[in-house]
Amino acid sequence: MTQLVLTKRYHPVTRAFIAAARQLEVTGARSCYLHGAFLGGDFATSWRLEHGALLDLGPHLIDLLDAAVGPIARIRAAGDPRRWTELTCEHENGAVSQASLSGSVARERALTRVELFGPGPELVYDTAEIDHDECWPILRHDFATAVRTGRSGELDAHRGLRLQRLITEAVRDLRG
Repeated sequence: MTQLVLTKRYHPVTRAFIAAARQLEVTGARSCYLHGAFLGGDFATSWRLEHGALLDLGPHLIDLLDAAVGPIARIRAAGDPRRWTELTCEHENGAVSQASLSGSVARERALTRVELFGPGPELVYDTAEIDHDECWPILRHDFATAVRTGRSGELDAHRGLRLQRLITEAVRDLRG
């Protein structure tokens, strides 16, 4: 059994957002995952400081966009992974999304936000008010279920490989 720890995906608010998003026709999306952990403290590890936000925060935000907007067909990146990275994603359904990533901006709390736009009302996901401790019991339950049934859930090694391929494509852009 395999399971990715894309923590936010195990929160009821995130699950409700993705379920609602899958019912919408999405033309475009804006998103961000921003925090100041790279500026100092326990999270300013050498790995994060060397590789930056694309490898640290990117999998989480790319996964949300891929799940909510639709499968990403192409991804491009610009910027400095240690300071600010901008992603442009073209989705299989024709939608286009933008993603801003940074671990080097002064913020009291992390900001993770996804805004979906289309012919209907916008749909917004924002983690500012959610309690991340609510994710862990659901994550443990999902893994125990996978072990008991012998079937991995949606967030398995195959999902991880898909995200890795998208990140590799984005990294190529940053390296030129």
